[in-house]
Amino acid sequence: MSIVRLIMHFSTREQVPVQVDDIVNYLRGVGIQDEIFFFPTTKLDIGILKGEIERLIDEAVIPPKKIANIYSAEELHTSERRLVEGKELLHLLDEEHFRVHTFEKLEKLIEQIVIEPGSKYSVPEDETLADIDRRAIIHALAVLFPFAVRAQLVTPYKAGKISLQEIVELVDLPLEHVQAVMDDRWEHAHKLMIRPQRSAGPERVAIMSDAGHQVAIASVPIGQDPKRYAEELSRRMAKSKSGT
Repeated sequence: MSIVRLIMHFSTREQVPVQVDDIVNYLRGVGIQDEIFFFPTTKLDIGILKGEIERLIDEAVIPPKKIANIYSAEELHTSERRLVEGKELLHLLDEEHFRVHTFEKLEKLIEQIVIEPGSKYSVPEDETLADIDRRAIIHALAVLFPFAVRAQLVTPYKAGKISLQEIVELVDLPLEHVQAVMDDRWEHAHKLMIRPQRSAGPERVAIMSDAGHQVAIASVPIGQDPKRYAEELSRRMAKSKSGT
């Protein structure tokens, strides 16, 4: 499971706002995490840190449970808390492929359309943390503001038929980030985010018989979970074989 697949899964959604629980359910469904809990807290200084994630293993049960606790500053507005919680959720996924080939280009776009000089989201004191946080914010935006929704809004937005504030209310995200997604450069940024998956091509799954013999190999459509796709394909093949 990768952030690319998560972004692509949500990119076709046409109903907003995307709920943070929708992301949670997806991550639990593909086995990334067993339990995820959210806690507002007064212990975070939003001038430094708006959210953080704690990952635990509960070995008191069999099999052990993977648990994630996500903390967000209590004083955050609901729309910003949603973005912060989404950003922290994405830290559960492996982002290594973004450090190769695409992130240098994507980072430049991020700096242009989201992380402007003097932005409250920059963390110049620690460039490593800033780099991770910028990447997570942009990925969270791609999930919480689906590309399909942007595609429906961009023409009436440019024609002045819908305002930025109206879009903010639709997607329930902070204004400056909604403005970033509606920027003309976002389309290119989104392509850079999903390119690792498209460059690698579709994953393949093998269908095995009860006797352990390979009976079929299928390409997994981009954006779909290989395990779920294989299970559905197996059901279809079994149904076809039985003639029902």
